[in-house]
Amino acid sequence: MKKTLWMAGAMMCAMAMFTACSDDDDDFKGNGEGVGNGGSGVVVKEKKLVRVEEQSEGINYKDVILFDYDAQGRLSKISYTDEDGEYSYDYTVIYGTDKVTMISEENDEIVYELNGDGYVKECLEEGSDYRYVCAYSYSNGYLGRMDCTYYNLIDEEWVPDGEIEYMEYTTSGGNLKNTYSLYEYEEDGKTIKEEGHGTVKTSSVANNLNIDFIYNMYMGWEDEYLLCIAGKRYQNLPERLDSDGYTVDFEYTVDDEGYVRQARITEKEGDYEYVEIYTFIYEE
Repeated sequence: MKKTLWMAGAMMCAMAMFTACSDDDDDFKGNGEGVGNGGSGVVVKEKKLVRVEEQSEGINYKDVILFDYDAQGRLSKISYTDEDGEYSYDYTVIYGTDKVTMISEENDEIVYELNGDGYVKECLEEGSDYRYVCAYSYSNGYLGRMDCTYYNLIDEEWVPDGEIEYMEYTTSGGNLKNTYSLYEYEEDGKTIKEEGHGTVKTSSVANNLNIDFIYNMYMGWEDEYLLCIAGKRYQNLPERLDSDGYTVDFEYTVDDEGYVRQARITEKEGDYEYVEIYTFIYEE
C-alpha cells in the first residue's frame, strides 16, 4: 500500500502498515542496538513504544496500533485494531542481510533493498497487476530524494505508466527544513505538472522515540522512517509542516523523563480543520 507524498499543495498521508520478524541477521543497521540514531547523534529513549491510541477530537472511538519487538529490539509485529479488539490486522517483516521484506496478511510484499550503510536504496511493492518502485538517494547521510514509478502489467510485462513522481528533501543542522515534490502526468494530450513546496519548522522536543513514528506518518513512501532505514534521524520532532497553505501543527506532552506521551495534531487548509490526538504508551 503506497503512502502518497507531500504534493500539489496538500499532504496526503495514507499510512502504510507492516511489521517485523527477525531471523538470522545480526548486522542489520536499522532497528536494534541504539535504534534509529543512524549516526545522527540522537539519543533514543530506552523504553520501547508498545501501543499508540489514535482518537479524533470530540469522538470517543479509538483506533489502536500495537508494537512487538524481537530479542534485538527490532519491530517483530504490528497489529492494527480498535480499543475493543473487534478487528485486528497484522503485518510481519523478515530481516535479511541487505533487505527487509514486509508481508501483509494477504501475503502482499513490500521489499526494501538496503545500501552499505543500512539505508533503503529501493522500495518495491508488487501486487498481481501493479508495481510501485521507489529509489532513494542521500546527502550527508540524510534522505535527499525519492523517485517513484508506477508500473502496469501489460501482456505479462511490467510497463511504466509514464508518470513522474519525486520528492526532494533539504536538511540543515540535523533537521528537515524543506521539501519539494513534483507529479507529472499526461491528460487529454497535455502534460500536467503538480508541484508542492513544503517547509518544516522543528520543535524543541527531541526525536527520541525508539521508532520514528511521527515522521513516518507524514514523510516517505512506505514505512522507511518507522524502520529507521531512511538515513540519519532528524534531531527534533516537527512543530509545523506547511505545504502551499496546507498546514499540520503539532503539540506534544512530554513527561519528566523526556518521553513523548501525547501528540495533538491539527491539519488545516482554508476552512477545513481536523484534530487528531495520539497517545503513546511504553513498555514498563
